[in-house]
Amino acid sequence: AGRRWVRRYERLVLPATQPGAPGADPSLPLRRRGCYLITGGLGGMGLTIARWLGKGLCARLLLTSRRALPARESWDAWIAGHAADDAQVQAMLAIREIESGGGEVELASADAADEAAMGRAIAAARARFGALHGVFHAAGIAGRGSVARRASAKDARAVFAPKLGGLQALCRLLGREP
Repeated sequence: AGRRWVRRYERLVLPATQPGAPGADPSLPLRRRGCYLITGGLGGMGLTIARWLGKGLCARLLLTSRRALPARESWDAWIAGHAADDAQVQAMLAIREIESGGGEVELASADAADEAAMGRAIAAARARFGALHGVFHAAGIAGRGSVARRASAKDARAVFAPKLGGLQALCRLLGREP
C-alpha cells in the first residue's frame, strides 16, 4: 500500500524503579500510604509489585490469591520447616519485608474471576484501610510460553480465565469508582 516499515532502535531512559525515590516519575498516579489491590498478589509478578509499592510508598495493600497462606502465627514454623524456594515461604518473607518497611498487607483468598469472593476481599480492605486508590491486575496462571503453543482450547481458556474473568469482575465491582 505504498508504505514500508523499518525497524529502528531509540535510546530510552527509564525513570527510577522505586516510587517515591529521588528521580522517580512524578507523573505516576501513586499515593504515599495509598491503598492498592493486587490480584494474584502472592504470585511472582504480584509480589514484585507489592514490594515496589510497599517499600517505596509505605502502601496499604490488599493481596488476593487463589491459594491461602497459613495463619500468620504459624509462619515462623512454616519457614523453618520448608525450603527457601518454597512459594509460600517466599510470600511470607515478602510480606514481612513490606511490613517492616512501613507498608501494611491485608491477605484474602479469592479467585480474581469470583466476583463474590473479590467483593468480600475489597470490603475487608475498605474496612481496614478506607478507599482503594488503584488496582494492579496480576492474576494469572503461570505458563510455559505462548498461548499459541497451548495444546488445547481448554488450556488456553485456563490461562485467560483469571485475566478476562478477573477483569470483568473488577469492572463490575469497581467500574464506577475513581
